[in-house]
Amino acid sequence: MWQRLTWAIMFVWWHSAAVHAEIVVPENAKIGLVLSGGGARGLAHVGVIRVLESQGIKPDIITGTSMGSIVGALYATGRSAEEIDRLARNMNWRDALSDASPRRHQPYPFRQLEAGMTADFRMSISPNGITFPRGVIEGQHLEQVLGELFEQQGRALTFEQLPIQFAAVAADLETGEQVVLDSGDVTSAIRASMSIPGALAPVQRDGRLLVDGGIANNMPVDLARQMGADFIVAVDVTAPLRKREELTSIFAIASQTSAFLVRLNTVAQRVNLRDDEVLILPDLDGYGAADFDQDEGIIEAGVEAALIMFDQDKSNLSVVEEATPDVEEIEPVIDFLEIKNDSVVGDDSIRSLVRQKVGEQLNRAELEDDLSRLYGLDYFSLVRYNITNADDQTGLEIICVARETGNSWLKMGLEMADDFSGHSDFGLSASLRQSGLNSLGGTAFGRLELGTDTEIELRFLQPLDTGLTYFVEPAVGYKAGVFDVYLDDLQEAPLSEYQKGSTWVEFSLGRTLWRELGEIRFGLSYASASLDLQAGLDLASLGVNTSDFHDSYYFVRVGIDSLDDLGFPSNGLRWSITHEEHDSQLGAESNFSRFNSDFTVAISAGRQTLLIEGDAEIGDNDSSDFIDIPSIGGFLELSGLPPDSRYGRHRVLLRSVLYRRLTKKGPLPVGLPVYVGASIEKGNVWIDRKAMSWGSAVTAASVFLAARTPLGPAYLSFGATDEGDRSVSIFLGQRFR
Repeated sequence: MWQRLTWAIMFVWWHSAAVHAEIVVPENAKIGLVLSGGGARGLAHVGVIRVLESQGIKPDIITGTSMGSIVGALYATGRSAEEIDRLARNMNWRDALSDASPRRHQPYPFRQLEAGMTADFRMSISPNGITFPRGVIEGQHLEQVLGELFEQQGRALTFEQLPIQFAAVAADLETGEQVVLDSGDVTSAIRASMSIPGALAPVQRDGRLLVDGGIANNMPVDLARQMGADFIVAVDVTAPLRKREELTSIFAIASQTSAFLVRLNTVAQRVNLRDDEVLILPDLDGYGAADFDQDEGIIEAGVEAALIMFDQDKSNLSVVEEATPDVEEIEPVIDFLEIKNDSVVGDDSIRSLVRQKVGEQLNRAELEDDLSRLYGLDYFSLVRYNITNADDQTGLEIICVARETGNSWLKMGLEMADDFSGHSDFGLSASLRQSGLNSLGGTAFGRLELGTDTEIELRFLQPLDTGLTYFVEPAVGYKAGVFDVYLDDLQEAPLSEYQKGSTWVEFSLGRTLWRELGEIRFGLSYASASLDLQAGLDLASLGVNTSDFHDSYYFVRVGIDSLDDLGFPSNGLRWSITHEEHDSQLGAESNFSRFNSDFTVAISAGRQTLLIEGDAEIGDNDSSDFIDIPSIGGFLELSGLPPDSRYGRHRVLLRSVLYRRLTKKGPLPVGLPVYVGASIEKGNVWIDRKAMSWGSAVTAASVFLAARTPLGPAYLSFGATDEGDRSVSIFLGQRFR
């Protein structure tokens, strides 16, 4: 093997030394274009194709692997180099290489259930135990993007319809063997060819489980010859192997092992090139496989390498202009609609969420929005559509594929706050959500939190109609934690330390609003709580009621939530208004009303985001019991004060938060976005409603450095109040929820 590798390296050196030799394409030769894999580096193929076209070199046969397969397939459809260039530069790779539907496409109740789950990963619970996804990305959005690129009159494009002969290469995950994909639909073939093991879930096609072809044949020169090519133009964008000083972790070593296999078979394919054939090696130093946000530089590197190869200058290339608006394609009229669904969720429930009407022209944008909402329900591993023909009628086929591992999701959350002065909070949480339990999509939810506070919560959300419009939700929970009481003038240590425990049960009836962006619900709640002195002054000696407490009330709540993200929102709004009527006839200690409200508005310009937020919790009198009152204090909750250091029966807080993203993140999880920001806050809590005034509110401010970590948002901050309080603190968790 090493002798073969040595000869291959010598060949490559000789071939590169002859770069400036005149290139002569034999007359009437069948030209084969071979495009290697390489992730984002494969965008260089686009630049190479632009130069080939300028030289009048048109391939008769194209083969490609991974990213080379998608660029090659686009060229094989008959698109020009300029068209492909525009597609590559305008593609939203971040969305294509992600699974999550936009947060606003998830039903409002689902968004609220997991609002505190900060960790950006989840596990599935099945009869076989805990299982992890087969890939970081399952490919829902990638399938959709590829489906749009490779369609003809709304129908999936097949290899047989391509004007240029084309084949993609994948690998059989069971055997590691090369699998040539040259028949059937193009979309699934490309999806299989670029399924990087571990990053993208494998594809089942023709009875085989397929992954990225790079591990079997990353630059399929031999395949092009087998297909009849007489003259080969090959482009190699394979990433170089890491140097010894870069092999510093288990992840780097594992990546190097995989990269070695890819590099070895790529070099072996170079040996298949004749001396008179072309091998183009774009200079991609500094560009990684995930650098899709560097598309312009990568494409230009391909242009430069090809220009050097053909001894040309850039003046011979046409300028890629902005695309002119296409003549609007006439969409077909849908004569029938068919649901293909192998999940427990009923076909009627799926159909009710698809707005397309039979007898009307296909509304593609609306349909894709509906499918995104279907996927956001978390019932399916894949949701897509096909345009079909039967008996001279045009049909719309909605395909919903159930998850093989089931719909039980285990997610983790972590919250931690510490001001380096002895005040700290810690919470580790886990949630289990079982979706699609019946034909209407019933969902069970459980959450456990351990740490400074202990909390258990169980809910069951049951839709009452196929449109998931009306629902009921019974819930029960228990919470126990530390309750520290501070003096306003002495924040260094608590005056009293209590242990608080409470149990609650709730039943509500609701209706989703504004296409699941919001909801209104009516409910009844009952709670009982106890307060036990652990250390310090017994407040009962001051006449404060600290005995066991019972409360019961009915409520109405209206809310909307269109924030794009809870970690670091960039656009959207969220607000909620709740009115409670506490009634002694229902079991409450006293009669009183309480009004709760909160809102967030996110506005962005470039990398800057401004959040304007506020919340209020106000009763109509001061009758609420001491152990059922809100608190304030901590990062962005009057920064400078210890966490939850002030309590009162009434609370108001307004704040403005401005932050800027300092670093970019590629579409794959290889970097941590970092932010710098500042806040201005004003608010307080009051025991006596009559004492509430803007003048008695506390003004606070903070500056912070933040990062989006795998465990959730993390902050390092300095806060101060106008009363002289100061604190440096760290906070891990979601503040904007």
